[in-house]
Amino acid sequence: MKEEDLASLRADMEQRLEEEVHVRQQSVHELELQLLEMRQHCSDLQLQLEEAEADKQRALKELSDQLTHTYKTEVEGLRSRFRLMATTSMERSPSDSSLEKIEVCNKTRKLLFFMCINCFSVYLIVT
Repeated sequence: MKEEDLASLRADMEQRLEEEVHVRQQSVHELELQLLEMRQHCSDLQLQLEEAEADKQRALKELSDQLTHTYKTEVEGLRSRFRLMATTSMERSPSDSSLEKIEVCNKTRKLLFFMCINCFSVYLIVT
């Protein structure tokens, strides 16, 4: 009887062990599937991040180009005004004082300088 009980217990334990192994194998399989899904999700998120970064770089480049164009246009306008003022100040009659010419010239230079600094600082902030 003891041998029968032992054999029965052994068979019962082997069956339980097989069931436990089967349950563990199913758990491992489910975890592997979850891992595969998570990796795919991470890959998708990485692609989205790269696309967002590319969009950001394009937007920054576009803004930088736009600001550079605006800056160059403003500087060219200021240069034209400065040239115009310089030629008109030379055409004045000799009765005008030299001090007045210098003052107008200095004001124009200061205005040009501050506008250039302003445009350049905006350009630096953007880039």
